[in-house]
Amino acid sequence: MIPLKLAVLQRLTALLELTAGPDEKGVAYDLVGDVYRGRVTFGEETELPALSILEAPMPDVGIFGGAGEMLSESWTLLIQGWAKDDKKNPSDPAYYLASAVSAQLGKISATRDDASGRPLDLSAYLLGDTIVGIEVGGSVVRPLDAQTSSRAFFYLPIRIRLANAVSDPYLPA
Repeated sequence: MIPLKLAVLQRLTALLELTAGPDEKGVAYDLVGDVYRGRVTFGEETELPALSILEAPMPDVGIFGGAGEMLSESWTLLIQGWAKDDKKNPSDPAYYLASAVSAQLGKISATRDDASGRPLDLSAYLLGDTIVGIEVGGSVVRPLDAQTSSRAFFYLPIRIRLANAVSDPYLPA
């Protein structure tokens, strides 16, 4: 059995690895193997572009449920991303990467424009039915500086709505 939150993180990681781009030169991103969970520090050994998924330091308050009742929880995550720097305008590539990541996250809730309301991408939709909704916040791009990061980066907050029975917070492995 795998904890629900870990299953969500694993599916989110797989989705973000497929982020297509294009970057500032019109080249599609290749993030396969470069999306990390719970990793805060990155050095020169990390190939760019790269993403990290972090839990927000302060939890959201959920709707409590008793045995056999539904528990509804909002879970705030921060996606942090680094792109290859541009010497003249170091933060420009981070804007492109943040935009591509936002577009990829849009697949989680995208449905057809017809009356059916069917998902556009079954594999991405609600991360395989492990969540009941997602909200994507605005990204913040920060330039490199000696105190925070030697590379330009972005933060993108997302809020995921989880719903699961209190008696079964796990998914089959």
